[in-house]
Amino acid sequence: MVSTPIIAAWSRRSTVKFKGHLLDDTVKSVYGLAVADINGDGQLDIIAGSTGDPIVAWYEAPHWKRHLVTDQGSGHITIAPYDLTGNGTPDLIVGSGFNRGVNAAGGYLHWLEAPVQDGQNWKSHHIADVPFIHRIALANLSERGSSSTPFLIVASIRGEDGKPGEWRSPGSLWCYELSDTPQDTASWQSHLLDDSLHINHGLSINDVDQDGRDDVLISCTEGFNLV
Repeated sequence: MVSTPIIAAWSRRSTVKFKGHLLDDTVKSVYGLAVADINGDGQLDIIAGSTGDPIVAWYEAPHWKRHLVTDQGSGHITIAPYDLTGNGTPDLIVGSGFNRGVNAAGGYLHWLEAPVQDGQNWKSHHIADVPFIHRIALANLSERGSSSTPFLIVASIRGEDGKPGEWRSPGSLWCYELSDTPQDTASWQSHLLDDSLHINHGLSINDVDQDGRDDVLISCTEGFNLV
């Protein structure tokens, strides 16, 4: 692992201007965001999870019609789309139950199974309890030319010990093997990558050293880390 402080610069001379478009003003505290072609029409849709409402929804491009995924649970803070069932439709792996003001209360990893037809329920399948889960991302960690199945990287922002609202306890970084039988909770195998970093907040995946395998980038109190 390499830890490096980062200094970033922003050019004030940039002529690029962005225009904001409100997609939904009925959901509070949207935190988890992802994009995927949910309905198979060749356009990227937007998936959003709320930490203020028990809502995960997807918004259909190009007019952003809202489709409810679930109105159960809470703290839907991070989302990774992936077709776990192999039927051609992305399912949603979600980190939920996040609440920074309590100790180990309800943080968990689960996946929501895409229905056969729009309007049907997305079934939730529990994967693991992950207190203070904060970021998830898919990464290709296999050797060049081997399995193309990605791994799931999971980061918790802090540990379980300590008082509510404290951030002194280090978080954890895990690697989960995606299961061929994802409905079986016991089939999800996990491997601890690190449990020494504090306030794991930013997670990005990229092949930094260009060896054909993704690297894991994590930002935390200690700085910017390459795993």
